[in-house]
Amino acid sequence: YLSNPYGHARLCFLSTKTHSHVIGSCAAFPRAINHNGMHTNACIAGDLMVNQAHRTLGPGLQLQRCLISICENSGMDLIYSLPNAKSTPLMLRAGYRTVSNFIEYVTPLRFGSYLSKRINNNLARGALAFLLDTATRLKLTTLKLRAPTSKRTVVINTFDNRFDELWNRISSRYSMAGEKSSLFLNWRYRDHPLETFHAFCVTGQHDTQRLDGYVVFTSANKRVRITDFAYDSAFLKLSDLLLAFAIHQHRTGVDIISTSLASSPDVHQGFKAAGFYPRGTTNPLVIYTTQPSKIDLPALLQSSWYLVPGDNDT
Repeated sequence: YLSNPYGHARLCFLSTKTHSHVIGSCAAFPRAINHNGMHTNACIAGDLMVNQAHRTLGPGLQLQRCLISICENSGMDLIYSLPNAKSTPLMLRAGYRTVSNFIEYVTPLRFGSYLSKRINNNLARGALAFLLDTATRLKLTTLKLRAPTSKRTVVINTFDNRFDELWNRISSRYSMAGEKSSLFLNWRYRDHPLETFHAFCVTGQHDTQRLDGYVVFTSANKRVRITDFAYDSAFLKLSDLLLAFAIHQHRTGVDIISTSLASSPDVHQGFKAAGFYPRGTTNPLVIYTTQPSKIDLPALLQSSWYLVPGDNDT
Protein backbone atom coordinates (compact mmCIF):
# COMPACT_ATOMS: atom_id res chain seq x y z
CA TYR A 1 0.00 0.00 0.00
CA LEU A 2 2.74 2.50 0.90
CA SER A 3 6.12 1.45 -0.54
CA ASN A 4 5.06 0.76 -4.14
CA PRO A 5 7.65 2.43 -6.43
CA TYR A 6 4.82 3.62 -8.69
CA GLY A 7 2.97 5.39 -5.90
CA HIS A 8 0.65 4.79 -2.96
CA ALA A 9 -2.50 2.74 -3.35
CA ARG A 10 -5.82 4.52 -3.90
CA LEU A 11 -8.53 3.54 -1.43
CA CYS A 12 -12.32 3.76 -1.54
CA PHE A 13 -14.54 3.36 1.52
CA LEU A 14 -18.31 3.05 1.61
CA SER A 15 -20.07 3.84 4.88
CA THR A 16 -23.59 4.28 6.17
CA LYS A 17 -25.20 7.72 5.84
CA THR A 18 -24.45 8.44 9.48
CA HIS A 19 -20.85 7.22 9.04
CA SER A 20 -21.44 4.92 12.01
CA HIS A 21 -19.69 2.00 10.35
CA VAL A 22 -17.91 1.04 7.13
CA ILE A 23 -19.88 -1.06 4.66
CA GLY A 24 -16.99 -1.93 2.38
CA SER A 25 -13.75 -0.91 0.73
CA CYS A 26 -11.56 -1.55 -2.30
CA ALA A 27 -8.16 -0.44 -3.53
CA ALA A 28 -6.22 0.33 -6.70
CA PHE A 29 -2.49 -0.46 -6.71
CA PRO A 30 -0.36 1.49 -9.23
CA ARG A 31 1.45 -0.68 -11.79
CA ALA A 32 3.41 0.33 -14.87
CA ILE A 33 2.28 -1.57 -17.94
CA ASN A 34 4.34 -1.61 -21.12
CA HIS A 35 2.46 -1.01 -24.39
CA ASN A 36 4.66 -1.38 -27.47
CA GLY A 37 7.63 0.04 -25.60
CA MET A 38 5.69 2.92 -24.05
CA HIS A 39 5.17 3.37 -20.31
CA THR A 40 1.47 3.17 -19.44
CA ASN A 41 0.06 4.21 -16.08
CA ALA A 42 -2.14 1.41 -14.82
CA CYS A 43 -3.73 0.23 -11.59
CA ILE A 44 -4.61 -3.19 -10.24
CA ALA A 45 -8.12 -3.26 -8.75
CA GLY A 46 -8.09 -5.47 -5.69
CA ASP A 47 -8.91 -6.00 -2.02
CA LEU A 48 -12.66 -5.63 -2.56
CA MET A 49 -14.37 -6.23 0.79
CA VAL A 50 -18.04 -5.76 1.66
CA ASN A 51 -19.64 -6.34 5.06
CA GLN A 52 -21.58 -9.60 5.00
CA ALA A 53 -24.84 -7.84 5.85
CA HIS A 54 -24.51 -5.65 2.73
CA ARG A 55 -23.36 -8.19 0.15
CA THR A 56 -25.71 -7.25 -2.65
CA LEU A 57 -24.72 -5.89 -6.04
CA GLY A 58 -25.21 -2.23 -5.05
CA PRO A 59 -22.38 -1.60 -2.53
CA GLY A 60 -19.78 -3.44 -4.57
CA LEU A 61 -20.81 -1.57 -7.71
CA GLN A 62 -20.62 1.76 -5.90
CA LEU A 63 -17.11 0.96 -4.72
CA GLN A 64 -15.90 -0.03 -8.18
CA ARG A 65 -17.36 3.07 -9.80
CA CYS A 66 -15.73 5.20 -7.13
CA LEU A 67 -12.40 3.47 -7.81
CA ILE A 68 -12.74 4.04 -11.56
CA SER A 69 -13.43 7.74 -10.97
CA ILE A 70 -10.39 8.11 -8.71
CA CYS A 71 -8.13 6.36 -11.23
CA GLU A 72 -9.42 8.50 -14.10
CA ASN A 73 -8.86 11.68 -12.11
CA SER A 74 -5.34 10.48 -11.26
CA GLY A 75 -4.42 10.14 -14.95
CA MET A 76 -4.46 6.35 -15.10
CA ASP A 77 -4.74 4.83 -18.56
CA LEU A 78 -6.18 1.49 -17.59
CA ILE A 79 -7.29 -0.63 -14.65
CA TYR A 80 -7.05 -4.40 -14.59
CA SER A 81 -8.02 -7.11 -12.16
CA LEU A 82 -8.09 -10.87 -11.60
CA PRO A 83 -11.47 -11.22 -9.86
CA ASN A 84 -12.81 -14.41 -8.34
CA ALA A 85 -16.05 -16.03 -9.51
CA LYS A 86 -18.23 -13.98 -7.15
CA SER A 87 -16.65 -10.64 -8.07
CA THR A 88 -16.50 -11.10 -11.84
CA PRO A 89 -20.16 -10.22 -12.63
CA LEU A 90 -19.81 -7.08 -10.50
CA MET A 91 -16.65 -6.01 -12.36
CA LEU A 92 -18.32 -6.52 -15.72
CA ARG A 93 -21.34 -4.51 -14.57
CA ALA A 94 -18.98 -1.68 -13.60
CA GLY A 95 -17.61 -1.53 -17.15
CA TYR A 96 -14.64 -3.90 -17.17
CA ARG A 97 -14.24 -6.28 -20.09
CA THR A 98 -12.98 -9.85 -19.95
CA VAL A 99 -10.04 -10.11 -22.34
CA SER A 100 -8.49 -13.44 -21.34
CA ASN A 101 -8.10 -15.99 -18.56
CA PHE A 102 -5.18 -16.98 -16.41
CA ILE A 103 -4.25 -20.59 -17.22
CA GLU A 104 -2.52 -22.85 -14.71
CA TYR A 105 0.52 -24.77 -16.00
CA VAL A 106 2.42 -27.59 -14.32
CA THR A 107 5.35 -29.82 -15.15
CA PRO A 108 5.87 -32.79 -12.78
CA LEU A 109 9.49 -33.76 -12.14
CA ARG A 110 9.06 -36.56 -9.58
CA PHE A 111 6.00 -38.65 -8.82
CA GLY A 112 6.65 -40.41 -5.50
CA SER A 113 4.95 -37.81 -3.31
CA TYR A 114 1.98 -37.47 -5.67
CA LEU A 115 1.40 -41.23 -5.88
CA SER A 116 1.77 -41.73 -2.11
CA LYS A 117 -1.57 -39.95 -1.66
CA ARG A 118 -3.33 -42.09 -4.27
CA ILE A 119 -1.85 -45.62 -4.20
CA ASN A 120 -1.68 -47.54 -0.93
CA ASN A 121 0.29 -50.53 -2.21
CA ASN A 122 3.96 -49.74 -1.62
CA LEU A 123 5.24 -52.10 -4.29
CA ALA A 124 2.88 -50.85 -6.98
CA ARG A 125 3.46 -47.23 -6.01
CA GLY A 126 7.24 -47.60 -6.06
CA ALA A 127 7.24 -49.36 -9.43
CA LEU A 128 4.98 -46.76 -11.04
CA ALA A 129 6.96 -43.87 -9.54
CA PHE A 130 10.18 -45.38 -10.90
CA LEU A 131 8.73 -45.67 -14.40
CA LEU A 132 7.32 -42.15 -14.40
CA ASP A 133 10.49 -40.62 -12.92
CA THR A 134 12.59 -42.43 -15.55
CA ALA A 135 10.32 -41.17 -18.31
CA THR A 136 10.68 -37.62 -16.97
CA ARG A 137 14.48 -37.87 -16.90
CA LEU A 138 14.48 -39.17 -20.48
CA LYS A 139 12.16 -36.35 -21.58
CA LEU A 140 14.37 -33.70 -19.98
CA THR A 141 17.48 -35.27 -21.50
CA THR A 142 15.89 -35.38 -24.96
CA LEU A 143 14.72 -31.79 -24.75
CA LYS A 144 18.12 -30.69 -23.44
CA LEU A 145 19.79 -31.98 -26.60
CA ARG A 146 17.82 -29.42 -28.60
CA ALA A 147 18.71 -26.53 -26.28
CA PRO A 148 21.71 -24.22 -26.84
CA THR A 149 24.83 -25.11 -24.84
CA SER A 150 26.61 -21.75 -25.07
CA LYS A 151 24.91 -20.41 -21.93
CA ARG A 152 25.63 -20.02 -18.25
CA THR A 153 23.08 -20.20 -15.46
CA VAL A 154 23.09 -18.79 -11.95
CA VAL A 155 20.53 -18.33 -9.16
CA ILE A 156 20.46 -14.95 -7.41
CA ASN A 157 18.08 -13.05 -5.13
CA THR A 158 18.68 -9.45 -6.14
CA PHE A 159 18.13 -7.59 -9.39
CA ASP A 160 20.87 -5.37 -10.85
CA ASN A 161 21.24 -3.18 -13.94
CA ARG A 162 21.40 -6.24 -16.21
CA PHE A 163 17.66 -6.65 -15.67
CA ASP A 164 17.10 -3.05 -16.80
CA GLU A 165 19.22 -3.64 -19.89
CA LEU A 166 17.24 -6.78 -20.73
CA TRP A 167 13.94 -4.98 -20.29
CA ASN A 168 15.10 -2.09 -22.49
CA ARG A 169 15.97 -4.56 -25.25
CA ILE A 170 12.68 -6.43 -25.23
CA SER A 171 9.94 -4.07 -24.04
CA SER A 172 8.99 -2.82 -27.51
CA ARG A 173 8.16 -6.38 -28.60
CA TYR A 174 5.07 -6.61 -26.40
CA SER A 175 1.72 -4.93 -26.85
CA MET A 176 1.10 -5.52 -23.12
CA ALA A 177 3.42 -6.66 -20.34
CA GLY A 178 4.13 -5.56 -16.79
CA GLU A 179 7.20 -3.35 -16.56
CA LYS A 180 10.19 -5.36 -15.32
CA SER A 181 12.70 -2.78 -14.16
CA SER A 182 15.18 -3.58 -11.40
CA LEU A 183 13.35 -1.03 -9.24
CA PHE A 184 10.10 -2.97 -9.51
CA LEU A 185 11.68 -6.43 -9.31
CA ASN A 186 13.62 -5.63 -6.14
CA TRP A 187 10.54 -4.15 -4.48
CA ARG A 188 8.19 -6.93 -5.60
CA TYR A 189 10.45 -9.91 -4.93
CA ARG A 190 13.68 -9.18 -3.06
CA ASP A 191 11.97 -7.00 -0.45
CA HIS A 192 8.84 -9.12 -0.06
CA PRO A 193 8.10 -9.34 3.68
CA LEU A 194 6.49 -12.79 3.68
CA GLU A 195 8.05 -14.90 0.93
CA THR A 196 11.56 -15.59 -0.33
CA PHE A 197 12.06 -15.28 -4.07
CA HIS A 198 15.00 -16.23 -6.26
CA ALA A 199 15.85 -15.55 -9.89
CA PHE A 200 17.21 -18.29 -12.15
CA CYS A 201 19.26 -16.39 -14.72
CA VAL A 202 20.64 -17.37 -18.11
CA THR A 203 23.57 -15.38 -19.50
CA GLY A 204 25.96 -15.69 -22.40
CA GLN A 205 28.75 -18.24 -22.00
CA HIS A 206 31.48 -15.60 -22.22
CA ASP A 207 29.49 -12.40 -21.79
CA THR A 208 27.94 -12.91 -18.34
CA GLN A 209 26.95 -9.25 -18.23
CA ARG A 210 24.41 -9.91 -20.97
CA LEU A 211 21.31 -11.32 -19.32
CA ASP A 212 19.39 -13.39 -21.88
CA GLY A 213 16.50 -14.44 -19.64
CA TYR A 214 15.37 -15.21 -16.13
CA VAL A 215 12.68 -16.96 -14.10
CA VAL A 216 11.58 -15.61 -10.71
CA PHE A 217 10.35 -18.34 -8.39
CA THR A 218 9.56 -19.34 -4.85
CA SER A 219 9.75 -22.84 -3.40
CA ALA A 220 8.40 -24.84 -0.47
CA ASN A 221 8.01 -28.55 0.26
CA LYS A 222 9.67 -29.56 -3.02
CA ARG A 223 7.16 -27.50 -4.98
CA VAL A 224 8.27 -24.52 -7.08
CA ARG A 225 6.05 -21.68 -8.22
CA ILE A 226 7.05 -19.40 -11.11
CA THR A 227 5.91 -15.84 -10.47
CA ASP A 228 7.66 -13.93 -13.26
CA PHE A 229 9.95 -14.34 -16.26
CA ALA A 230 11.47 -12.46 -19.16
CA TYR A 231 13.72 -13.42 -22.07
CA ASP A 232 15.37 -11.94 -25.14
CA SER A 233 14.25 -14.06 -28.08
CA ALA A 234 17.25 -12.83 -30.07
CA PHE A 235 19.46 -14.95 -27.81
CA LEU A 236 17.14 -17.40 -26.04
CA LYS A 237 13.80 -19.03 -26.75
CA LEU A 238 11.21 -19.13 -23.98
CA SER A 239 11.04 -22.92 -24.19
CA ASP A 240 14.83 -23.18 -23.73
CA LEU A 241 14.71 -20.86 -20.71
CA LEU A 242 11.96 -22.94 -19.09
CA LEU A 243 13.71 -26.20 -19.93
CA ALA A 244 16.98 -25.03 -18.36
CA PHE A 245 15.00 -23.99 -15.30
CA ALA A 246 13.22 -27.37 -15.10
CA ILE A 247 16.52 -29.25 -15.39
CA HIS A 248 18.02 -27.15 -12.60
CA GLN A 249 15.03 -27.78 -10.34
CA HIS A 250 15.09 -31.50 -11.11
CA ARG A 251 18.70 -31.65 -9.97
CA THR A 252 17.78 -30.00 -6.66
CA GLY A 253 15.09 -32.61 -5.93
CA VAL A 254 11.94 -30.62 -6.74
CA ASP A 255 8.74 -32.61 -7.33
CA ILE A 256 6.70 -30.19 -9.43
CA ILE A 257 6.85 -26.73 -11.03
CA SER A 258 3.70 -24.68 -11.52
CA THR A 259 2.65 -21.23 -12.63
CA SER A 260 -0.29 -19.36 -14.12
CA LEU A 261 -0.43 -16.68 -16.78
CA ALA A 262 -2.61 -14.90 -19.28
CA SER A 263 -0.92 -14.36 -22.61
CA SER A 264 -0.95 -14.43 -26.38
CA PRO A 265 -0.74 -17.88 -28.06
CA ASP A 266 3.03 -17.67 -28.70
CA VAL A 267 3.81 -17.48 -24.97
CA HIS A 268 1.49 -20.38 -24.19
CA GLN A 269 3.24 -22.37 -26.92
CA GLY A 270 6.60 -21.71 -25.29
CA PHE A 271 5.40 -23.34 -22.05
CA LYS A 272 3.96 -26.32 -23.87
CA ALA A 273 7.16 -26.82 -25.87
CA ALA A 274 9.09 -26.97 -22.58
CA GLY A 275 6.87 -29.77 -21.27
CA PHE A 276 4.37 -27.76 -19.21
CA TYR A 277 0.77 -28.96 -19.23
CA PRO A 278 -2.29 -26.69 -18.92
CA ARG A 279 -4.54 -27.64 -16.00
CA GLY A 280 -7.41 -25.26 -16.68
CA THR A 281 -8.22 -21.65 -15.94
CA THR A 282 -7.93 -19.88 -12.61
CA ASN A 283 -9.06 -16.24 -12.75
CA PRO A 284 -10.34 -14.11 -15.62
CA LEU A 285 -8.35 -11.06 -16.69
CA VAL A 286 -10.63 -8.03 -16.87
CA ILE A 287 -9.56 -4.58 -18.08
CA TYR A 288 -11.10 -1.12 -17.96
CA THR A 289 -9.62 1.59 -20.18
CA THR A 290 -10.22 4.99 -18.62
CA GLN A 291 -11.91 7.90 -20.44
CA PRO A 292 -8.79 10.10 -20.77
CA SER A 293 -6.80 7.14 -22.12
CA LYS A 294 -5.89 6.99 -25.79
CA ILE A 295 -5.26 3.23 -25.53
CA ASP A 296 -7.53 1.09 -27.63
CA LEU A 297 -8.33 -2.16 -25.78
CA PRO A 298 -7.87 -4.42 -28.85
CA ALA A 299 -4.48 -2.77 -29.42
CA LEU A 300 -3.28 -4.13 -26.06
CA LEU A 301 -3.75 -7.65 -27.38
CA GLN A 302 -2.67 -7.12 -30.98
CA SER A 303 0.72 -8.85 -30.74
CA SER A 304 2.75 -10.79 -28.19
CA TRP A 305 1.71 -10.06 -24.58
CA TYR A 306 1.63 -11.66 -21.15
CA LEU A 307 0.80 -11.06 -17.50
CA VAL A 308 2.04 -13.25 -14.66
CA PRO A 309 1.27 -13.82 -10.94
CA GLY A 310 3.78 -11.08 -10.09
CA ASP A 311 1.55 -8.60 -11.92
CA ASN A 312 -1.22 -9.15 -9.39
CA ASP A 313 -1.62 -7.17 -6.17
CA THR A 314 -0.48 -9.88 -3.75
